[in-house]
Amino acid sequence: MSVDSSEVLALVFLGLEWIYSISIFVLVVIIITERRNPLRAIAWILILIALPGFGLVAYVLFGRSLRRQKLSRVKAEADRRLLEQLKARRPSELEEATGSRARELRHALPLMELLHNNSRAFLARKNRIVVLRNGSETFPAMIAAIQKARSHIHLESYIIEDDALGRRVRDLLIEKARAGVEVRLIYDDIGSWDLSSEFVEGLRSARVEVQSFMPVFSVHFPNRANFRNHRKLLIVDGRIGFIGGLNIGQSYLSGDPTLGPWRDTHLMIEGQAVQGLQGVFLSDWQFVSDEAIEDHTRFFPTVNWRGDQWVQVVASGPDSEWASIMQAHFAAIMLARRYAYISTPYFLPNESILNALKTQALSGVDVRLILPATGDHWIVHHASLSYVDELLDAGVRVFFYKEGFHHAKVLVTDDFVASVGTANMDIRSFEHNFEATAFIYDRRCARTLRKQFEKDLEDSEEAVLERVRNWPRALRLSCSVARLFSPLL
Repeated sequence: MSVDSSEVLALVFLGLEWIYSISIFVLVVIIITERRNPLRAIAWILILIALPGFGLVAYVLFGRSLRRQKLSRVKAEADRRLLEQLKARRPSELEEATGSRARELRHALPLMELLHNNSRAFLARKNRIVVLRNGSETFPAMIAAIQKARSHIHLESYIIEDDALGRRVRDLLIEKARAGVEVRLIYDDIGSWDLSSEFVEGLRSARVEVQSFMPVFSVHFPNRANFRNHRKLLIVDGRIGFIGGLNIGQSYLSGDPTLGPWRDTHLMIEGQAVQGLQGVFLSDWQFVSDEAIEDHTRFFPTVNWRGDQWVQVVASGPDSEWASIMQAHFAAIMLARRYAYISTPYFLPNESILNALKTQALSGVDVRLILPATGDHWIVHHASLSYVDELLDAGVRVFFYKEGFHHAKVLVTDDFVASVGTANMDIRSFEHNFEATAFIYDRRCARTLRKQFEKDLEDSEEAVLERVRNWPRALRLSCSVARLFSPLL
């Protein structure tokens, strides 16, 4: 009895359809049992059902939750052990803050306690902070610190470009490594996708230790494309540290050909808080290199620190037990009594942050938000625009920066509490990316950041509710469609 080839093909396709349907059913069950945010869960279920093939590939690459997986638990446990060692070296300053007569310090105590409990972030009392505006101030300060290195250099960046600035930094690292300085470099595999093998091998040949974070094509990190290391840290000799929004590349110094001048904010920290930055880097280094550094003493020098600015360095990511930075931003906004000023290039808030902003504005707090007038990612920018009318309706003042691309991630409240770091005010930074932020409790630093914010307002156009509601119908529709994808961006 002969079998028609067309019948065989029909049976094969039927079998594939059954396998695909069963796979989708299993994934839907997994999504439901993971107890995700309902909006995100529904979005992924709709994509899996409505976009056959594409939806399955997209979920495998970007949809998996890392928080409860073994990889996450292993990294979290290694981080916990390292931070406990660091904590044992550092006396807690919370008791002093609790007993302080400074009204502002006591007012910020709930935020300090929160960060102590949700991320084991120790409170560092003796610090000197310099606020660096744009790449023109940041990169010369970083290069000067690298040139003075005597013991070690630890650099971590989401993006490193093989261009004039990237090669300048590379050459300095090579020079210091050949002079006997320990040099370690972490770059993100997707963020630095264009980084050539020649660039990396040139560093390694000079005994610079280089690791990429979660390589996409790796048996050790399969299906991890959605979880990126967005941190930008530099620690030199355990004595000076940098954190903020700037990656390593010429466009962050000279401006982007399409977007114009690059507006950003970075911090230079000298003091006890550098140990917090060091702890974040070393935990990442242990994860990417499998190198258990037993002797940490050379990375945490005993110094008679000077300075009086209070700082907590906070790290969060999909491996964290809590969404630490998101919770801290929520608490800082809700603690504000007079004003809360925020700048972020991407604004895709969860319900907690969105309601905090609207609630404070409705309560009479002066809440202002600076966004870039032109975005570098179409769908993200349009999704951000979809929130503007409801923010304005609640009394939040929204401004669009016109003099280039505003990439700073800054929050400042009441001339005392401030944060500068790598995390955007969006779901990706709050839940998917590995981020780091410095929370500062100090009048001088907060006032400097407020004045910079007010300077940026002069280069911005304020959104008016009536005009926003009269945006072209096509723009409003595109914003609404883009917002549907916001839980996944």
